[in-house]
Amino acid sequence: MNEEHQDKTYSKPMAADDELWVPPRLAKDRSKLKRLQKRTLIQRIGLAGKTPLEIFQLLLLPVVLAASGYWYSFTQVQSSQRGHLVDLQIAADQQRETRLKDSLDEIRDLLLNKNLSGSQAGDEVRVVARLEVLTALRHLDGERKRLLMLFLSDAKLISTDRNDVIIDLSHADLSNTDLSNIDLSGAHLSHASLNNANLSNANLSNANLSNANLSNANLSNANLNQANASQANVSQARLLYTKMRGAHLDRADLNLTRSGHVDMDSADLRQANLTRSDMIGANLRGANLADAVLHGSILIYANLNHAKLMNANLNHARLMHVDLSNADLRNARITRDQLAEVASLKKAIMPDGSIHP
Repeated sequence: MNEEHQDKTYSKPMAADDELWVPPRLAKDRSKLKRLQKRTLIQRIGLAGKTPLEIFQLLLLPVVLAASGYWYSFTQVQSSQRGHLVDLQIAADQQRETRLKDSLDEIRDLLLNKNLSGSQAGDEVRVVARLEVLTALRHLDGERKRLLMLFLSDAKLISTDRNDVIIDLSHADLSNTDLSNIDLSGAHLSHASLNNANLSNANLSNANLSNANLSNANLSNANLNQANASQANVSQARLLYTKMRGAHLDRADLNLTRSGHVDMDSADLRQANLTRSDMIGANLRGANLADAVLHGSILIYANLNHAKLMNANLNHARLMHVDLSNADLRNARITRDQLAEVASLKKAIMPDGSIHP
């Protein structure tokens, strides 16, 4: 009888050899599983009976904790990076300070022990001094460049009233430098970078600025009388009350947009680019503007008495109240309407070659 009972108990076929055999669940397990399956998701995760605000707070807490951890880590990294940048800036500033001190010491030594001030053109001491200054300017910031330039100017090493300047600053990097009120008369600054430099009230008379970059420079009240700025880039420069009497600006790119009352008496402006320049009240008496481009320029109340404007391009230039008496306008590109607005054409040579009464 036992054998018969055993046969009935285990009469269900066993799982195949390649399948996992799972023993049958007990009645209480099946009942528990059914109860769980009937429960909602909210009940299963323990949020039954909670208000929406309580559920939101419970769900928000881990998000806030995770975000706080991330933000803390992020701010720590940012703080570390800022600290590193500050350290680098301090180190760079110390290097520039050391570079300035070394340069000043080197020049003093050349003055005291190598007779730099009494040297002649081509002397080795001048070559050494020039290399030292040009190298230092490439590594210094604007403030320290000014200090070095003030020292050189006061020592009469970069300015002169003669043709012979001791330290030649050709190709020097003086961009973004405050050079206001500095004596640079007779300085050799050809091909120098002076863009964005502040040269207000500076003395640049007789200076050599040929091919120099003076774009966006502030030249207000500066003295450039007799300076050579041929082929220089003076575009966007500020020339308010700037003195440029007899200056050589032939083939220069001027494009003056922030200028007025500039004094260019007898200046050489042949083939200069003055497109859309703002030259209200400018003194261009006797200036040579042959072949110059003055397209769209504002010359209201300007003095062009005895100016040479042969072949000049004056298309769309504003010439109200301009003095063109004794000016030479042969072959100039100018309209009758423009000429009707000028203050005077007395004895001017007209575009067709005739002389105005």
